[in-house]
Amino acid sequence: MIKKILSVRDVASLCAVAPSTVQYWEKNGYLKSFKTLGGHRRFERANVISFLSVRGRTIESSSSANSERRSEPRFPVNFTAVAKLENAPLSELPEGRLADISANGCSLEIPASDTVAKDILDYLSEKPLMKVDTENGASIIKTPFSGSVRNFSLKEGLLRIGLSFN
Repeated sequence: MIKKILSVRDVASLCAVAPSTVQYWEKNGYLKSFKTLGGHRRFERANVISFLSVRGRTIESSSSANSERRSEPRFPVNFTAVAKLENAPLSELPEGRLADISANGCSLEIPASDTVAKDILDYLSEKPLMKVDTENGASIIKTPFSGSVRNFSLKEGLLRIGLSFN
């Protein structure tokens, strides 16, 4: 069941931000709230959804679970990228390309055999942080940058790693 009235924590979770950000939005008039008899702030779901849509963001619903999350526009890019895996048991640093980017993260694609991909994934399961250096003439991204590994997939010799920026 989807709540129509949300707490600060609910809004923060829905928008993928810290509760202090929600308080900032409310304090500066970006989001309307009301107070309960106990003095707690509450937000109407419709106002939160409207607030996000004005800023070009949407909420995705997951059919497998009753969960929702903010979805950010992702922009395709094609920059050479090198994953810097410190102390990884690899003969050379994996090189691939930065495939897409959003305000909160990016995707890195690395051509890899099953064996190399297994070595990389074993390393990332122990240390889920990755530094990435890119060559981007437009200076869209300040490099090198680091990110937390959020997900990965291996299909037809291409390892795709999703990172969230730290």
